[in-house]
Amino acid sequence: IERGELIGTIPLAPKETTNVVHKEWAVTSEEFSSIVTDQLENFSEKGVTEKADLAEATNSQTKHSSQISLGASVSGSYGTVSFSANSAFGINDANEQSQQVSRKQSSEITSKASARVRKERKVTIETRATVGREDTATRTIFNPSDSTSMRIDYYSMMRKWRVRLFQYGMRMTYDIAIPEPGATLRQSHAYLAYLDMQASTPFVFSLKASDISVGNYLSLASQYGTAIPAAPPQPFINQRFGGAVQGLGKLGKDESWHFFELTVDVPDGYRISNVWLDAMIGNVDNHPVARNFVVIGSGQPPGLGVNGKAAFVENLNGSLGFLINRTGHQKIVYFLQNVDAAAVTFSIDFAPLDATTEQWRFSVWQALHDAARDSYYAGIQGLAAQRETLRKRIEGSDTLTLRQEERTEIMKNALRWLLGPDFDFMPDSVESLFPKDSELGGLAFTGNKLGLDPSGWMAMFKYQEMVKFLQQAIEWENLLYFLYPYFWDVPPAWNFVRTLVHSDSERQKFLRSGSARIVLTIRPGFEEAFTAFVDQGGFGKLLPPGHPYLSIAQEVQAFDRTNYPGIPPANVTSDFRPQLSSLQRKAWLAMQVIISALEVYKTANSGYPTTAQGLGALPSSATPKLDPWGNPWVYASPGVFNEFELSSLGADGKPGGVGLNAEITSWASSSLIAEWFEYTPSKGVDIQINTAAALMA
Repeated sequence: IERGELIGTIPLAPKETTNVVHKEWAVTSEEFSSIVTDQLENFSEKGVTEKADLAEATNSQTKHSSQISLGASVSGSYGTVSFSANSAFGINDANEQSQQVSRKQSSEITSKASARVRKERKVTIETRATVGREDTATRTIFNPSDSTSMRIDYYSMMRKWRVRLFQYGMRMTYDIAIPEPGATLRQSHAYLAYLDMQASTPFVFSLKASDISVGNYLSLASQYGTAIPAAPPQPFINQRFGGAVQGLGKLGKDESWHFFELTVDVPDGYRISNVWLDAMIGNVDNHPVARNFVVIGSGQPPGLGVNGKAAFVENLNGSLGFLINRTGHQKIVYFLQNVDAAAVTFSIDFAPLDATTEQWRFSVWQALHDAARDSYYAGIQGLAAQRETLRKRIEGSDTLTLRQEERTEIMKNALRWLLGPDFDFMPDSVESLFPKDSELGGLAFTGNKLGLDPSGWMAMFKYQEMVKFLQQAIEWENLLYFLYPYFWDVPPAWNFVRTLVHSDSERQKFLRSGSARIVLTIRPGFEEAFTAFVDQGGFGKLLPPGHPYLSIAQEVQAFDRTNYPGIPPANVTSDFRPQLSSLQRKAWLAMQVIISALEVYKTANSGYPTTAQGLGALPSSATPKLDPWGNPWVYASPGVFNEFELSSLGADGKPGGVGLNAEITSWASSSLIAEWFEYTPSKGVDIQINTAAALMA
C-alpha cells in the first residue's frame, strides 16, 4: 500500500485554527412485498329450474276437464194433450285449480334454484424501508508557528502490484480460436433478462365482454379459475294467465258485451317475448248474431270465423306484436258477445332484457378480469422472487470462484474445438454405468448394486485414464487466452452480449466476448501421445511412421529435456533466471550455445563431460570461456537437478544474489524477461503535513 493521488489540501496561516469535519454514511434499503387475499361469497336462491320440473308444471297446466250441458224448455198442446220438456246447457272448466297448482309448483321450483358467486380480491402491499447511518467526526487543526504557514495534504492510498513476465522453454503449442467462450455462463443472464422482460410486461386482458355467452361462460370460469355470476334464467316458457271466464249471462239470447281484464307482472330485468292465446268459446245456440271475442290491441282471432269451432290456439305476435317487449305491470283486456261459456288463457314467454344480459356479461367479464389480474400480479411476485434468487446466485461468487469458472469454460471449449464434434466428454458406454434415478446424479461405489460388473469397471477405468491423460498432457496451469470483442459473435446476439453487466469487471468482459484466442502448451514428455490423440481420435493410439508431427514432437522433447529436468512446476516465483539487463540476456544466449555443444558432445561420446573434465572438453571455438562479466562458467555433471548444470554467478561473481547479481542457471524452469508495477485504488486515505508539526485535538 503506497500513497497515491492528491485529493485535498488545507492551507493554514501562522496561528490559524480550522476544523475539519469527516463524515461517513451508509444507507440500507429493504423492500418487502406481500399479497393479501379477500374472498367474498354470495348465495342466491334465484336461478333456473330443472327441465324435468318445468315440464311437469307445464303438463299440469295443459290438463283441464270440460263439462258441457245443454238445456231447453219447450211447451205446447196438441188437442187435448199438452206437453212440456226442459233441457239445460252448462259448461264448467276445472282448469283453473290445476293451473294455480302448476303455477305455484313452477314458482317454488324456480325460486329454489340457486346461484353462487364468489369473488376474490387480491391486494399487493409493497413496503420500502430505508435506513441511514451517518458518522461525523470533527478534528481541530492548529498551526503553532508565528511566521510559517503549513499545509495539510490528503492522499488516496493505492495498492502497488509487482508484475513479472516469465518466459518458459520450448513447448509444443496449439494456438486456436473458439467462438462464444462464455456461452454457458450467459444462460443465467439470459434467463434473468427473460424474467426482467416478463416482469416489465404490462397486464393485458384481451377478452371482451361481447365474447362472453351463456354457452361459454362456465368454461371461461374454469379457464381463469374463479367463480362468476350465474347466467340470467333463459326465457320463461308458457307462463299462463286467465282461465275459465265467470260472469257470463245465462239467457238464451245474450247480446250484451262482457269485458274482462287480466294483469301480468313482467319479472324485473325481463321483457315479454311471445304471447299465445288458448281459448274455448261456446256461443248461444242458434243465435242469429255471430259470437264475438275481441282482444284489445290484437283484434278478433280469425279462429272464430268457423261456425261451431269452439277451441283454438292463436299466436298473437303477428304484425301487431301484441305486448311484445313490454316490461313491468301490463293488462290484457278482452270482451265477449253472444257467448255463454268460455275458457280464455294467455300463455306468455319472458326473455331477459338486453340490458340485463349486458349487465350479466359485464359482471362475468369483471370477475374474469379480476381473476386474470390477480393471477398476473401473483405471477409478478413469483418472478420477482426468482429474479432476486438468480441475481444473488450470479453476484454471490467470490473472485477466485469466478476465475475458476471462466478457466473451466475455456478448458471445455478448447477440448471440444481441438478434438472435434465426435469427441464425447462422457461416452454412452460410461454414462450408462451411472444410475438414472440417483438424486445426486453421481456414482456411488457400492459394488454390484449399481450394476458395475467387471466390464463396467473396465470401461470406467479406461475412461478415467483418458481424463487423467487430458488433464496432464496439457499444461492447464499455463493456460493463456485472449478475449475478443462481441462483434465476433452472431449478429442477433450483439445487443444482448454487449450490454451484459456483472459487478466483477473480468467476468463482465468474459461474458461479453464474442470469441477467444487460446494458447495451449503440451507438457514435456506428452508431445507424441497428445499429437496421436488429436490425430487418431482415440486414447492409446500412436502416430503412423513418417507423420510430420512425430519429428516435431521429438525435437521439442530433446530441447526440453536439456533445459528442464523432469516436469517443471509452472508459475514459479523463485525458480527463474533473470534476463532484465542486456548482460543477463547476453549470458543466457551464451549458455544456450554451450548447451548445444554439450548435446553434440553427448551424441558423440554417449554422455556429457564430467565435472572434472569441465567445459574444456568441448571444442574451444564453440564455447565462450567467460561470462559477460568476465567470470568463468560454473559447470557440474552430474548435477543436482539434471544430468549436467551450467550457470553464471552474475555481476558480483558470487553465489546467490538478486537483481544484477542474481545467478543465471540452465535448470531454471523459466526466465524473467520483464518486471513492472501496477497500481489499483484502495479505500484508504493518507495525511501529510508539509511544514511545522500541527497540534491536533
